[in-house]
Amino acid sequence: MRIRLKEQANYPFSTTIQIRVTDLNYGNHMGNQMLLSYAQEARSQWLGWLGGWSEVSVADQGIIMGDAAVVYQSEGKGGEILLIEVTVGDISRVSFDLHYRITEQSTGRAVGLVKTGIVFFDYQTSKVAAVPEMFLAAIEAKK
Repeated sequence: MRIRLKEQANYPFSTTIQIRVTDLNYGNHMGNQMLLSYAQEARSQWLGWLGGWSEVSVADQGIIMGDAAVVYQSEGKGGEILLIEVTVGDISRVSFDLHYRITEQSTGRAVGLVKTGIVFFDYQTSKVAAVPEMFLAAIEAKK
C-alpha cells in the first residue's frame, strides 16, 4: 500500500530553493533524499518567520522529528527553483504535523508532498514536552 498525502487548503509560509548539481543523482535528477532536506530547510525558515525560533529553541522548548512521509510527484532537474510551502496540521498535547507542498516555481509542476510529525522535546531532561502556549499563539496569529 502506498502512502497518500493530500494537499492542504492553505499554506501561510513559503520559500524557494534552487536544485544544485550536488542534489542530483546518477539519473541526473534530484535525489530522493533531497525532499526531506528541503523540508528541513523550509522548516528552519518557517520557525524563524513564525517567532524568530530555531529547532533547538521554540518558545523555550526543543523539537525533534517523530516521523516523516514523502510522496514524489515528478523529477526535479538541476537549476530548477522549487517553491516550498508550509502549513501546520493536527496539533496534539505534545506534537504537531507540518505539511509541505513542493512545486517547480515557474510552471507550478507538482514535485512532491511531505509531512513531518514534530514533537516538542526538553533536551535538558531528554523527555517529551507539552506544546508551548506561545507557539500556539504564534500559529494562530500567522494563519
